[in-house]
Parts: sequence; structure tokens; C-alpha cells
Amino acid sequence: GSAATDAPDGPAVAGDQKGTVGIANMNPDGDFARAKVVVDGKSYIIQNNNWGNPSGTDLILSYTNNSFKITSGSGSGASAPASFPSIYIGNNGSTANGVYSTKASDGLPVQISAIKSLPSTLRYSGSTGSFNATYDIWFANSPPTTEYKDGINGFIMVWLRDPGGKQPIGSVMASNVMVAGMPWNVWVGPRGDGPAGYNNAPVVSFVNPTEDNDSRAQSFKDVDLKAFFTAAAGYGIPSTMYLTDVFGGFEIWSGGSGGNLGVDEFKAVVNK
Repeated sequence: GSAATDAPDGPAVAGDQKGTVGIANMNPDGDFARAKVVVDGKSYIIQNNNWGNPSGTDLILSYTNNSFKITSGSGSGASAPASFPSIYIGNNGSTANGVYSTKASDGLPVQISAIKSLPSTLRYSGSTGSFNATYDIWFANSPPTTEYKDGINGFIMVWLRDPGGKQPIGSVMASNVMVAGMPWNVWVGPRGDGPAGYNNAPVVSFVNPTEDNDSRAQSFKDVDLKAFFTAAAGYGIPSTMYLTDVFGGFEIWSGGSGGNLGVDEFKAVVNK
């Protein structure tokens, strides 16, 4: 092919896929690193993103298949998190000619109205200073045709763990709303400034009212994320939007290694 989208989507991998993501003391290059794995025929990207870390050392992730542990480093943020280590599906940012894309198996982008279900698992364990455990789910008004760096037209977050003392964008619009069998506080606000510039795109966050570890949320298994899209429709995420990326991981305001914090399993499968 003659276009970047025609490039190979990475090699098939058999057996356990292991490695590390991140390089210590290599700012700015060490602040953003990725690796690709293939699990059950589906591609996932492990991403180390120390996007808001003005001090501290770069986190290093050790991964096995679709799981990772924070094995080195620390960070310190302010109002914004210091880092967001995660696993995701999507076609986010520069894909290195398809190496860091999951497009061959992710079914994205897809209009919300065309999604029948989106079963997902995000299991985590361990701890660190101040962190949440969250999904970050991005939407666009039309299928992106160029490098897509941000949830510029809206995004949904699902905070499985609320650390206390930190809050999502916006303010509480509803409390104890039942979605996917659990109660959530719904926060809504404008996107504000981001990598793609300033805008007022809607952000809808579903926050676990329990401000500590919650065993139901720690083992968030085979949950249909489409239920959150439906619940967010009344807050500015209409079914005409296109789903582009699904991230699962941790926003870390302070801390890093030492508490064995990690994602034990992440899966997200789009059924159309």
C-alpha cells in the first residue's frame, strides 16, 4: 500500500509476551513509551505516560501479556496527575506506521449507536501514594482521519477507585446512579485545555462513592461499558459520537513503585 494505514499492524506473538516500558532519567523521551501485545487474538498497547510529572523519576512498567506492574520510579503532580500508566485499545497518537495501533482487531472507530456491547475487564491490585484506578474513554464527532491525540469531542471516565482529596473535571450532577450493577456519582464538566488545544468538550465521570479500595471495583470483570455510554447520553455524549480509544489504568498524583501497584488484567472487546 501507499498510505500509513496500509502498514503492517505488528507481528503475531505466541506465548507470554514480557518486557519493560519506560527509561529512567531520560526526559522527555522516558516520559512516553509503549509496547504492543496480542492476547486471545486482540491487540493491546501498554503505555507509560508521565505527562504531568514536573519532578521525581520516570516510572518503569514491567508487563506480561495484558498486565503490568510499576517496578521503578516515582512522580509528583499538582492539581493534574503526574502520570497515567495504562493499557488501551485504539489508534492513538503516532502509531509508528501501525506498530502501536490495535486497528486490526479493535473494531474502532465506531459510532456508539452501532455498538451492541463492549465487555471489558479491568482488574488491579497494589497501592501507592495518591491514585485512582480508571477507564478513560475517548470520543470524536466523526472518524479521525489524521493523528488523533486527544478525546477532543468528549470523553468518559469510570473511577473504580476514588482516592479522596482529588476530583474529576466539573461538579457532581447526580449521586448513587446505578450503572452496570454499581452506584456511581456522576461528575460533568468541560474539557478545557488539552494536547489538541482548548475546547469545551463534555467530560462525564462515573466515580465510585467509596473513597478507598472496593473489592467489587478491584475485580471489574466482564462489565459492559456500553451501559456507561447510554448513561452519559444525557450529559453530552450522544449516540452519534464515535468511540476511538478505551484506556484502563491509573492516574497517579504522587508515588509510583514500592506498593506493587499494577493492572492484573485489561480486556475490551467491541461487538457491533
